Amino acid sequence: MSIYKFFSILLLCISINSFGQYTANSPVFNNLIAFEKGSNIFHSIDTSFFMSDPDTLFSSLGVVNGVIGADTDPCGKLFLVYKINGSRNLGILDLDTRIISDIGVLNIDGVANITFDSSGTLFAVTGDGSSIPETLFNVDTSNANMTQILPLGNGNNGESIEYNPETAYLYHWSGLGSGSLIMEKIDLNTLSITNIPLNGPGSSLISNVGASTYSKNGEFIVSDINMGLHFTIDSLGYVSLPLDTVGQFGYAIKGLVYPEKAHITNLTLNYSGYIDDTLCIGDTLKMQCDLPGYFHQWYDISGNLISNLSSNSSFLITNSLNNSTFIKCIVTLTNNCSSTISSQYFKIVINTNIPTVNINPNPASFCTGNGVLLSGTSGGNSQWFVFNPISQSYDSINGAISSTYYATSPGIYNMQKTNQNGCQAMANSDVIVSEFPNPTLTISSSGIDTVCIYND
Repeated sequence: MSIYKFFSILLLCISINSFGQYTANSPVFNNLIAFEKGSNIFHSIDTSFFMSDPDTLFSSLGVVNGVIGADTDPCGKLFLVYKINGSRNLGILDLDTRIISDIGVLNIDGVANITFDSSGTLFAVTGDGSSIPETLFNVDTSNANMTQILPLGNGNNGESIEYNPETAYLYHWSGLGSGSLIMEKIDLNTLSITNIPLNGPGSSLISNVGASTYSKNGEFIVSDINMGLHFTIDSLGYVSLPLDTVGQFGYAIKGLVYPEKAHITNLTLNYSGYIDDTLCIGDTLKMQCDLPGYFHQWYDISGNLISNLSSNSSFLITNSLNNSTFIKCIVTLTNNCSSTISSQYFKIVINTNIPTVNINPNPASFCTGNGVLLSGTSGGNSQWFVFNPISQSYDSINGAISSTYYATSPGIYNMQKTNQNGCQAMANSDVIVSEFPNPTLTISSSGIDTVCIYND
């Protein structure tokens, strides 16, 4: 009897399907991160486009006055173009501490957005207000120096760029005003530009792409900085209807990104018993990190290595563990990356109170036409089972949920007990119930018997 639990770490909600699989989510950085253009505030946006409580950016150089562009490199580092002390600087943001590590002042003014390609090359685009307007640059991530590679010139204001790893093209949006927005793709090998006509229900509504990020399946999520709306645009120019409502956010978003961060997305529990969310001693706990193909290690809250086998490492909950523990995975990134990224800690609550189950009598028997009363340990919830010789497994007995069961058929019986913590156990010894036939009474006579009747 095996039932599986499945935990996926994204938001703190629980859903149950018909197979008894649980999906749990926690508020970590899988959400879309949106940076304000004119302040040091950033937000987390979930898939329903609900804005979370704001967070604050910090820098040792002073007060951050806004973010102009954001993207993660292939190694998971989150780069920002941010405004500080009257200049536009390049920096790396640690989402855990909210602190920007400064790289330097960008040597070309008016940078409007940035994006990384799959090899880790950082590109920047300038806006119309730059001394070199509407131009594509390479950016040295070690010192913020920019090198011009391609003048663009399409559109009249508002610039954003985003790389699509599936098509290997860089996409560019420019223009201000409904119906005047330009979308084009750039071949980074030949530097050729192909215009992409906008279409779809949102094409007549969107007016200025101030920020963009690649989502998945050929789709980008973009922020219309004028209207305060978000849209999806695919690689063929199809624009969705707005994902939110006008005035929902009330400020201009100029940096938009899905951070690259490791998360424990699968936690599968293989155990015998009812469907619940309890981990008990003897259960097999299986966790999986969401970056397959990399080297994974698992650690407890004290920093002790638990396993370095793979993302599918399994753990057996034993008496040696405390009543609760925290586990996280650390992923070593490849693709010319020398860094590691860590998941959030996942708290595992372990119940050590396992029911003790005894059944009497054992063995048991009855005569044909009768039965025998089996009595199990009292307390908690009970379920009686009988062994099925065909399937070689136990079948639950319908309605047999008290601490006693009156057996009227021979067989191998057992009872499962569930305590108040949700932990379950069956009796260590099955009860073999035997049926014996009733004795046969025979009366016989020999010869001729005489019966006399007397009258008084």
